[in-house]
Amino acid sequence: MKKIPNIITLSPNELPQSWYNIQADMPTPVEPLRHPATGEALPPEAMGALFSPDAVLEGPGFRFETADRIRLIPRELERYSKTYHTILNFQFHLSGDDATGEVYSMAHHLTPLGEGRSSDLVMYITYLDRYRRAGDAWQFTHRRVVIEFTETRTVESVVATRSNVRGDEL
Repeated sequence: MKKIPNIITLSPNELPQSWYNIQADMPTPVEPLRHPATGEALPPEAMGALFSPDAVLEGPGFRFETADRIRLIPRELERYSKTYHTILNFQFHLSGDDATGEVYSMAHHLTPLGEGRSSDLVMYITYLDRYRRAGDAWQFTHRRVVIEFTETRTVESVVATRSNVRGDEL
């Protein structure tokens, strides 16, 4: 079997027991998301540009039928103190200027509880997508959000100390 470079396998006792939010100790705030081609900061409304003008975004209890409506979604997430969306796996099938995709995601939605604790609503999501090439870019024409299951847990903010950060990471 050919050895694959740059893969690290951890044993169960080497897996992290806690996580550290480095943003709290950064000397300057984290930069906003930037457009990969222009380098310009992306306003929340930029989400609409990812969708074709006649796009549909639907899921449990909602259906949005225009890119103008879809671009307002980031504002609806402002009720949470933070959100983290992680892509776990994906597959795409191309057919000329059209494509389909299935994307697996885990989304965290934090609401402060006080004393350094937050409620974390975790959604395990499958996105069933259709895309169309528009010039040099791809856009969503349809996205179906399937919430497979959810869990709510209480999480604590971690403050960096020498005891919970290895080596010279501070």
